Amino acid sequence: MLTVFVLALIALRLCLPALVRDYANRKLARNPDYRGRIDKIGISLWRGTYQIKGLKIEKLDGVPVAFFSCKLIGWAVSTVLLGASVGWSETGVAKIQGTSGESTIAGTVTFTDTKGGLKISARLTGVPRGDHGFHIHEFGNCADDGKAAGGHYNPASTPHGDVVKSGIKKAHGGDLGNILAKADGTATLDVVLPMVTLSSRKFTVGGRAMVLHEKTDDFSQPAGNAGARIGCGVIAITAL
Repeated sequence: MLTVFVLALIALRLCLPALVRDYANRKLARNPDYRGRIDKIGISLWRGTYQIKGLKIEKLDGVPVAFFSCKLIGWAVSTVLLGASVGWSETGVAKIQGTSGESTIAGTVTFTDTKGGLKISARLTGVPRGDHGFHIHEFGNCADDGKAAGGHYNPASTPHGDVVKSGIKKAHGGDLGNILAKADGTATLDVVLPMVTLSSRKFTVGGRAMVLHEKTDDFSQPAGNAGARIGCGVIAITAL
């Protein structure tokens, strides 16, 4: 009996930090007053304390960051310890809009966690005819004509490529390649990103940005030479 108890404590010690981090990031992604994410949480079961590592939360409006951070951890710990469901399957959406005032670009990109990876479905209108680079960028901010979104999401520090074909260990996590716009301005894309999720596990894109580029991604280094950012939308988590 003692052996089982000890093994259970060890398992909880190993799993609880990741569960708390993932649940807290889900809460953070849904709150419109904050932008950021928690990279790592260290928890001491023996001392009853926790330590947040890599906490990057930017206050946009409302309650102080410290208060919201404590609420996040409180919600997460309560949910895990009470045995509530903390499932891995989530959905998300990015509402794409043109980065210039006169742009007619609009559309929706949906995200669904699946066993095979993150399923991404894009439906756009008003896009100039031809192939356009279509990538997930690091930050959930579309200001300054999309430049505030930063570079491609690249958690494994790999060269630019095609993550759908090559995987996240050989390409940027946000390298979706190109989306083709027809003569009528409509563009669709359906892909699955292996090893990527919205907010759980190691490679996550919830709270980041989906960016449509002016030109074709030619897969050259360092980022595909796809030109200006003509469309952008923040990836928001919509449901567990």
